[in-house]
Amino acid sequence: KLKGLTSLHMQGTFEVTAASMVSLSGLTRLEDLMMSVSSSFPSVSVLPLSSLSRLKTIFLSRIGFRTTDGSFIGKLPALETAALDNCSVTDELVASWDKCTQLSSLSLQGNLLTGTGLAQLASVGKLKTLSLVNCTLSEEGGMTISILPSLEWLSISKVSDATLHNICQSRTITKLTFTSQMENRV
Repeated sequence: KLKGLTSLHMQGTFEVTAASMVSLSGLTRLEDLMMSVSSSFPSVSVLPLSSLSRLKTIFLSRIGFRTTDGSFIGKLPALETAALDNCSVTDELVASWDKCTQLSSLSLQGNLLTGTGLAQLASVGKLKTLSLVNCTLSEEGGMTISILPSLEWLSISKVSDATLHNICQSRTITKLTFTSQMENRV
């Protein structure tokens, strides 16, 4: 009966199941989805969310993706803002998001990333804000970040001197935020 729903925010203690993901996939007018659970859940299939073609904003926190399920993000053509914090996102998954041509803001805090998967997003060209707090960036990942053509604001926490040097090669970053390390909840 909620077929006309455009925004859904769910926070707190609830169980994320395959059935709940299938139910969400029927909300085809949804433009804004936020799911933040109070404790991490084991991997659940989020692939049904790929049918939400009008989705502009997605925020998922502490919802573990199955190995390749995060590729659903690449099937959301209207997506402008994505925050997938503590969701078991990997560099390989990020590399599959190159069709997100409207993506301008991305938060991947607390995921198992080195930054190398971001190279595929360089072709998108609209990414302006990126948060990789509590991700262990590699030197290569720092170089990848430096070539993102529209990146203006970067938030990071775990970087070596060599990685920071590579990030500093960027000609577009105007804001750089260092955050003290917090507990990684993946």
